[in-house]
Amino acid sequence: MIRDVGTTLFDVAMLTETEMVESNALPGFPMLAQGWSLLTAFGLRTIELESLQPYIAYNSLWTVFNPQAKSLLLKFLGVGQ
Repeated sequence: MIRDVGTTLFDVAMLTETEMVESNALPGFPMLAQGWSLLTAFGLRTIELESLQPYIAYNSLWTVFNPQAKSLLLKFLGVGQ
């Protein structure tokens, strides 16, 4: 994936402990719900990630945010600025 699109998935970078997590791994947060509990273990806690965490619906395998997270997600992803 790095060769094709120049980046990797956040979860893959986190689990392989590459520097890409902090630079340009997409989408910038764990896509798998269980990845959120690993952020501290990998030293990846940031104010931005902590601000998103209360909006996670943990009843899914994938990270699913409540509708109230929309403005924070758009800001986090740099969309609509």
